Amino acid sequence: MLELALPGTGLAHLAAFQVDPHIIAGRLTSMLEHFQIDRFVDVQAVYLGHRGTLSARIRAVLDFLKKNMCIGPSQLSGE
Repeated sequence: MLELALPGTGLAHLAAFQVDPHIIAGRLTSMLEHFQIDRFVDVQAVYLGHRGTLSARIRAVLDFLKKNMCIGPSQLSGE
């Protein structure tokens, strides 16, 4: 998303640590600041790899995310 926002392709809702350096440097502009964003937002893990079984490294990352992030039972598709 950041790579699309930097050239001005559109708006993106990103974490402050991702955008602050770009806002300070003038590459991005903060917009819609008056809208209240919920503290919790959806997070998606996307892996564009080969079809079939996930590698041990990718499986470890997904397991870490599942363990350390709030995930409801309805969001655990594909398991």
